[in-house]
Amino acid sequence: MVKKIVIGSLILFLSYHPIEAQLVRDVSTQLIWHRVTNHKGDDFHPSFSPDGKYILFDRQDGSQWSVMLYEMTKREKDPGRIAVGDHPTWFPDSRQILFPSSVNGKVETFKMDADGSNRIQLTQGGGFPISISPDGKDIVYLVRVNEHWNISLMDVNGKNQRKLTNHDGDDFSPAWSNESRRLMFTTEKDKRTDVMIMNVNDPKPVKVLPIKGSSSSAKWSPDGRMILFVSNESGGDEIYSASDDGKDIQRLTNLQGAKYWVSFTPDGRHIYFVFGDEEKAEIYLMDIDGKSLRKLTNNNTREAAPFISADGSKMVFVSAVDGDLEIFYADLSGLKY
Repeated sequence: MVKKIVIGSLILFLSYHPIEAQLVRDVSTQLIWHRVTNHKGDDFHPSFSPDGKYILFDRQDGSQWSVMLYEMTKREKDPGRIAVGDHPTWFPDSRQILFPSSVNGKVETFKMDADGSNRIQLTQGGGFPISISPDGKDIVYLVRVNEHWNISLMDVNGKNQRKLTNHDGDDFSPAWSNESRRLMFTTEKDKRTDVMIMNVNDPKPVKVLPIKGSSSSAKWSPDGRMILFVSNESGGDEIYSASDDGKDIQRLTNLQGAKYWVSFTPDGRHIYFVFGDEEKAEIYLMDIDGKSLRKLTNNNTREAAPFISADGSKMVFVSAVDGDLEIFYADLSGLKY
């Protein structure tokens, strides 16, 4: 049985099986959104595997978080639970997964095969994993030291663990450059945030943006020559771009409200982000110069965590269109962007 619900420009088809539900977007895009999850509870942090065959995400059931896996070629099957943990991320070869899980009250870093087997604990005494370097050799993770978050690095087998930052502030959101040599991150001290860049082989963080306002949410372009960031330089939070040395700073948006989940499309030609708040937020797309701004969603509800596949053909995201945060994906091949 299928039920049709119309919400503004959104047409929602609901069925008893989660994979059969679809969202048809407004006439400006004609994108069809496919439902991945449908359960009582929140699903979050979705990402495509680099080879595009799977969607990885985490699920909250009460106080417990689980790592979930959905196979694109078996859409008739519900996602499977493969581990206790959250914030999972892929290795570049799509064969392994990195994730944090609690051990004796402390968060530790684990890796496992994509099917949940061969689970290995990589840290002892605390460590929250963030991501693997593009060359697949190193893992960057966060460690809590004297009430502050610092950045550390280790080999993918857990060896050669070493601190990269150590100061009386918080460092977070480290992001790898394309050549796996540089890390960009946000540092916070005295209620101010700044974007920093360092070479992992010579970890001397350098403030990269010569601006008066706070800056955060920094992301590399796919070729490593450009960065995106959010700053309150102009009063409210807006999206800016700059060259990787902090020069040629350009303001790209003029929208009153929060912007987050800011990122480049895999081809580096466009920028996608979320604009809104906890009650209502939509996904937007624009050119890298800030022009041709348009909505990808328009549902009068909260949508977040967009992630575009490595080949640029699909986007996965979460939506609260049914109340709980559920996961959907869309084929972008019909979108002219």
